[in-house]
Amino acid sequence: MQRHRNYYDRGVSGSNRVYVLLLILIGILTAAFFIGGYRRANGNIDEYGNEITEGTSSENVSAEGTTVDTSNVEAVAEKFYNNSVFVGDSIMAGFAGYASSSEAPEFLKKAVFLASVSYGVGDALKPAGSGVVHPMYKGVSQPVTTSIAEIKPERVFVNLGINELNGVSAEKVGKKYGQLIEKIKEASPNSKIYVISLTYIVNGKEKEHFTNAGIKVYNQYLESHCKEWGATYLDLASKMTKDGNSLPAEYSSDGYVHHNKAGYALWVQFLKDTAVKYINQ
Repeated sequence: MQRHRNYYDRGVSGSNRVYVLLLILIGILTAAFFIGGYRRANGNIDEYGNEITEGTSSENVSAEGTTVDTSNVEAVAEKFYNNSVFVGDSIMAGFAGYASSSEAPEFLKKAVFLASVSYGVGDALKPAGSGVVHPMYKGVSQPVTTSIAEIKPERVFVNLGINELNGVSAEKVGKKYGQLIEKIKEASPNSKIYVISLTYIVNGKEKEHFTNAGIKVYNQYLESHCKEWGATYLDLASKMTKDGNSLPAEYSSDGYVHHNKAGYALWVQFLKDTAVKYINQ
């Protein structure tokens, strides 16, 4: 009988140890559950156990998922300009014609061009019915801001001012440019705005109050104010000059300020470079 009791006592003691170990394990798991829940509630980790620093979310812990591979330039350009609007005067109208030709790259086919001959910054600020010939959109001549409000583009590229610099100060035209940018932002708040610099005059074709020096001053004004306006400055002028001061005659269709196919081919390369530079910004 004594031996039986000893055996039984040892069995009971072993069961108690197992029971105690189970209680400890349950306690550890319970504590881990509450600690994990507290950390998730306070933004320390996400539901997958990834640590999140203050001011971030689990979606942007890694930027790899949002970065566009820029090795395929054509694909980058097509994505970048997929929902874009180009605003301008006769030079932009010429580019619109080039964009619709068989020589133009595919990424230009989906862009919308709002351009009109002799159009200016001041013209773009005037309402419909004011006597200004605004660019056409869907068969209607209307202010570019009205068209932009309808389109709601991802990006807007503006190239204006060359028709107003003859005898008018760069600052005066530039201030109007700032007003136009504000109106574009009001029309389409989520659009990114890019200001394309004016290109130069063919050497020897400058006029008394319309010079390459004046264009430079104007471009400098635009560049220095783009940040204030919430826009990005794009320096096309430097890509379409060889001496840094004038438009080469080989890129001009009229030996003055307008561009030919060779000139617009430079636009295309410039826009590709722009897409690669800004696609991930």
